[in-house]
Amino acid sequence: MDRTIYVGIALVAMSTLMLELVLIRIFSVTLWYHFAFMAISIALLGMGVSGIYVYIFSPVRSPENTLKRLTVGAMLFSITTVIALIVQLSTRFVPSFSPKSFFLLSQVYVVVAIPFFFGGYCISLALTQYSRHVSKLYFADLFGAGIGCFLVFPVLSVFTGPSAVVVAAVLAGVAAILFAYAADWKVMRFGTVLLCGLLLILLFANVQQDFFKIKFAKGVKQVNVVLERWNPFSRVVLSKLWGGDSFGGWSLSRVYSGPQPNAMMITIDAHAATPIYEFNGDFASVKALGFDSTAAAYHLKRSGRALIIGSGGGKDVLTALLFGMAPVYGVEINPSVVQMVQEDYAAYSGHLFDRDDVRIIVDEGRSYIARSREKFDVIQASLVDSWAATAAGAFVLTENHLYTMEAFQKYYEHLTADGILTMSRIFTSECSQTLRLVALGYEAWKACGVKQPEKHIAVIRNEYIGTVLFKKSEFSPAEISTIANLCQQLDFEFVIGPDRINNPVIEALFKSGGSETFYQSLNYNLEPPVDDKPFFFHMLRLKDLLSSATRARSRNINDRELLLGFGGLAGLAYNDNAVFVLGSLIIIVTVLSLSFIFGPLWTFKREVLRHSQGKGALLLYFTCLGVGFMMVEVPLMQKLMLFLGHPIYSLAVTLFGLLIFSGIGSYATDFIPADTRNRWLGAILLALAVLVIIYILVLPYFIHLLISIPTSLKILLVVLALFPLGFLMGMPFPMGIKLVDRKAHEMIPWVWGINGGTSVFASVFSIVVAITWGFSVAMVVGFTAYLIAFFTVNLKTLKQT
Repeated sequence: MDRTIYVGIALVAMSTLMLELVLIRIFSVTLWYHFAFMAISIALLGMGVSGIYVYIFSPVRSPENTLKRLTVGAMLFSITTVIALIVQLSTRFVPSFSPKSFFLLSQVYVVVAIPFFFGGYCISLALTQYSRHVSKLYFADLFGAGIGCFLVFPVLSVFTGPSAVVVAAVLAGVAAILFAYAADWKVMRFGTVLLCGLLLILLFANVQQDFFKIKFAKGVKQVNVVLERWNPFSRVVLSKLWGGDSFGGWSLSRVYSGPQPNAMMITIDAHAATPIYEFNGDFASVKALGFDSTAAAYHLKRSGRALIIGSGGGKDVLTALLFGMAPVYGVEINPSVVQMVQEDYAAYSGHLFDRDDVRIIVDEGRSYIARSREKFDVIQASLVDSWAATAAGAFVLTENHLYTMEAFQKYYEHLTADGILTMSRIFTSECSQTLRLVALGYEAWKACGVKQPEKHIAVIRNEYIGTVLFKKSEFSPAEISTIANLCQQLDFEFVIGPDRINNPVIEALFKSGGSETFYQSLNYNLEPPVDDKPFFFHMLRLKDLLSSATRARSRNINDRELLLGFGGLAGLAYNDNAVFVLGSLIIIVTVLSLSFIFGPLWTFKREVLRHSQGKGALLLYFTCLGVGFMMVEVPLMQKLMLFLGHPIYSLAVTLFGLLIFSGIGSYATDFIPADTRNRWLGAILLALAVLVIIYILVLPYFIHLLISIPTSLKILLVVLALFPLGFLMGMPFPMGIKLVDRKAHEMIPWVWGINGGTSVFASVFSIVVAITWGFSVAMVVGFTAYLIAFFTVNLKTLKQT
């Protein structure tokens, strides 16, 4: 077979993976962080439907016709990619529990799935028409996808998200050129070259003019944008303040009437906000920050080391300096945010991040503190969350390893003898983030050997913001008096202290000692998250979907409240929307899979099920492969996020490693003799199932034992650890296709459709399982799937296949 076909398939797969990951970024900006995960299931659905179309409606023809169809498929993939981008950027969407939102979600899902259909069409067509070379073709597919996963990071570092979509379209156009030349199709040689030329012109023009810019983000028109930067895990924008409002109203005392410093706003993915204050070196000009409820810890500590987790635009760094703390360490995960403060607006910020008493570290907070040997008098994290999806997928907001039992125990270890951990979260009558924070600190301090944790906790509240102080030693009477006087002077509410409890939920927590009965008695999930289930912000149980919908419909939250997200009822809306998205996606993927994958199979290939021997075993086998791969890949990616210290590293290393090594595994199956495939397949599946269990048991110890080593060494270790797993995961599918092709060729449409449909469903189901029971349980489901596949291979009916 012409080697050009392998290269073309690799380019199509590369473009497909790039498009999928870039859409995750764009969805997180234009829609909401919950929807970014949708890109994965969209890609799987589009490719699954294309496989069914090829098998049913595209009978085998001459090699020349196959190459011509590959040319047309790659061209349509390239063209529809740009069209889908235009449609998506023009859609103004605000999620709500309504038929309109459900319809718009379905519309976006279907439109964006079209380019993935044509990308999948090319791969499906090649695998069908050149089935004898399936091992090498599957290798080219996975290898190209792995390179596409890696390539998306430098591309998003250079281009905006919309421009990166055009880059993916160009790659698909190059694949079309290769197919056209392999087919010796003179007309299309010119047409494909012309298409690539036009796309390159479009890319260059967009870089210069930015006409593919974000018009609506989170349903709100983008205005007052001063500076925009994209990177692989966020879109960072510097803008003037909303409508001239003063930033500081979130937690600034209502009785303060003095001047506030000027500020500009940095927003990440059009939602997470952090200000850059104008600072001239005179701390009198930023005196207002001392009246902020998030600054409470500094009224007790006016000297010593401070660690700011999520330094953002520098607000908390400036506050710590205002109270005399030095040195101040600021850890910020987003390099674009640091660049705006340290370079773009260095003069405006008074060169804050370049001061001798300030040390800024670009890193993930949990990873940094695990490596640090320093002890701090104050560790502060105020409203730290991304409210944005990384390229690793959705629910990144809820997958926050800063708010877990293991993380709090690390904070405890890094405090001085009387140091304070201070955290601020939303605190309203309905939204219980602050209450869960108290429960988390209470249980963590107890796990660290503290006999009476309630004597180490104080909570103050200013409207929507609750600030919790966790002290390593007990609060002294003088410190309690200081907090009480502060609350009286600034009109804050002193909610919890060693001498008072003005909240019935926390009172019940302390009285019960954090019993299981207490947590189960609540309407929301306040149980402390752990690293295996780090969903701090997800306090609604999936069983509460209908009641959540009822609450959401009764709220009438306006656009501004929904945009800010910290106000009253809107804070809880995020949890409701997360449940809504999960429930909606499960319904959508099920309906679309039944309609476009299983529907055509049942209509046109139903008779195959009556005549094929071992049909039940075949369908079960490929069902297990579809479920197993996704239920291992997605949780593994999330688990390694903590170890590698950055979501971008987790995605790059995990996905790249699994795809490349799976491709090598697929290639290796070409050397297995036909008469021994059944025996080899059984051994491979059993080894794979055992290996998944080993990963489940060993990975937590691996992560916590080695989390403090340098990042470069971590990446090397993860790549080495992924090799055996990825190698084995790439073998069962091509070997299964070869078995079916040899003895029951007519079943190929069904096994392809079953594998594609179950992969689509499992991509969403893996998150449902992880939220409900944890990542380890999700991987156990993957283990079970591979184990069932092993027993299926040993069934007599399949052995005869």
